[in-house]
Amino acid sequence: NSIKPSPALRAPSPKGRGKSKEVQNKSGMTERIQGTAWQSKNKKLKSKEFYLKQPWVFEFEYIPEDNAYTAEVKGLSCYSNGKTMDEATKNIWAALEFHIEGMLECGKEPIPIDEDKATGRLNIRTSKSIHLKLIKKSMDEDVSVSHLINDAIVRVYG
Repeated sequence: NSIKPSPALRAPSPKGRGKSKEVQNKSGMTERIQGTAWQSKNKKLKSKEFYLKQPWVFEFEYIPEDNAYTAEVKGLSCYSNGKTMDEATKNIWAALEFHIEGMLECGKEPIPIDEDKATGRLNIRTSKSIHLKLIKKSMDEDVSVSHLINDAIVRVYG
């Protein structure tokens, strides 16, 4: 069962799309990053109470083997459980509050990921030398560059 108190919170459209900024990376080299990357780091975060009042979407599932309910805040990787639906509801709200506190302490805005936006397509830019290495490696392994990159992503991130 999915309980949807109201539509999911959506991230606002980023301002300054297309703008970029030069920054110094960890190795001391200067690189240009897109506006949304550096703007999100400098964004003023709101209070925990503000984020708790947002229209979060919860999903509950009864697990017969455990005689318990699991609860998830959709798009936020926040989970809890409880022996009854009431307990699971109470626990997921406590977990959400804890999750929001942790994200705010790390300077991150607790906005859920819109799973509908994951299309399976990923476009990346890289240097010509890295691209050439990928082409050679993919030829050695007799696979496409896309296949090679996908396998590398799966090995690192699961």
